[in-house]
Formats: sequence, structure tokens, C-alpha cells
Amino acid sequence: DLHSFPTRRSSDLLSTETWGRRLDLPVDIVIEGVPVEADDALTWHAQRALGEMLSNVENHARAESVTIRVAGVTGAGTEPLRFLVEVEDDGIGLPRRILEDPSNLRGSGHYGLCGVQERLASMGGRLSLRAREAGGTRIRATIPVRTTPSDEGSTRSEEHTSELQSHYRISYA
Repeated sequence: DLHSFPTRRSSDLLSTETWGRRLDLPVDIVIEGVPVEADDALTWHAQRALGEMLSNVENHARAESVTIRVAGVTGAGTEPLRFLVEVEDDGIGLPRRILEDPSNLRGSGHYGLCGVQERLASMGGRLSLRAREAGGTRIRATIPVRTTPSDEGSTRSEEHTSELQSHYRISYA
């Protein structure tokens, strides 16, 4: 259900659908985890990260399919709630030198991902890059969710009792 999308903006999913249709690329969208109340800053950063990840797939991956995973992830112990945006493709993968040392992004012409990495770091988040065993790349942006003073009085178990689980397949024949 589009209203369960963690950023609460169905336009994010529609933009992804438009992107897949334009490239004639099947896109799976998986939404899971706990609901996240996203403020404007979190939404903006998540949208920018997702946009750059998809741009990277479009310009470099030569992929035949893409999976986008969006999740609200509860932290262990005192770790904060995190918002996760992940793009996985079955393309040619990133060069080994980037996977072994992500600081090589800038020297390899991946300035957009480098900018995402810097933006996420400024928020206490991170960007991780992994090769998929079956080929392709998995890029994950993790952003801590800031709580407001009114949120601090309630417990995590009260706030996040129901898990989300949705899966959309967008294919074009």
C-alpha cells in the first residue's frame, strides 16, 4: 500500500516507476521494517541518495533489473532508528578498487556517489558499496532518524509495534 511507504510520499514510488519505464528496466520495490515518520530533511536526503543511486545504475551498470529496498530499521540497544534505502542491480558491478576503498569514488568519476557519501556522513549516516555474489552492485544508504523531544517520552516498543512488508514489481514488456 503506497500510504505505508516510509517517507509517506507515494510520488517517490511513482518517480521510480517512471524511471524504470523510461529505461525499459524491470524494478522491484521492497518496503519493509518499521514505519518511519520522515521529516523534510530526512525525506530530502533519502530522495537525493535514491536519485543518485538510480543515476549510477543508468549511467554505469548495464543492468537488466533493479531492486529498490526501503526500510525502517530499529537499532540494537541504544542505537537510533535508521532509515535504509538500498539499490541492487544485476549489472557489471563497480571496479574492485572502489569496493576495496570507497575513497576511490572521486578519482573514478563517481562524483555523485561521493557527494551522497559526504551528505550522509554529515547526518551521521553512511553509504556502503558491495558486490553481489551473482554479479552487480548493492548500494545502501543508512540515515539515522532524529527524534523530536515529544518522541523521547515514548518507548520504541510502543512506537514501532507493526512491521511493514510490501513488495511491488514494476515490469515493462
